[in-house]
Amino acid sequence: MKTWTILSNLGYKLRKGTQVIPQYQSIHMDESLYPRPELIIPERHLKDGKFVKDDRITGFSVGKRSCLGEGLARMEVFMFFASLMQKFRFEPEGLYPPEFKIRMSTIRAVAPYKIRVFDRIL
Repeated sequence: MKTWTILSNLGYKLRKGTQVIPQYQSIHMDESLYPRPELIIPERHLKDGKFVKDDRITGFSVGKRSCLGEGLARMEVFMFFASLMQKFRFEPEGLYPPEFKIRMSTIRAVAPYKIRVFDRIL
């Protein structure tokens, strides 16, 4: 049996060609990397007011199987949210901040909660 070692310091051996599916949540919710990971803290990704790419955030995968459309997707999401932030103000309805609950499904998602949306006066 041909094998290659992955995480050799832990002693795992896998058969050549084995598909490895990373558990990104274990990285993204690791408190040693991201204190209070359940909170959205934009400053984690800023240095001197500028965005700093964090290679530990791998939503588009890495290596030869990484998403070819990552750049386009990031630009479109940025433009979409920037447009929303310019035109509207968002506030939670009721309890502030909303309780952080995870809904398990095919993907992990934050449980729905209500918000109020107000037009910005420009």
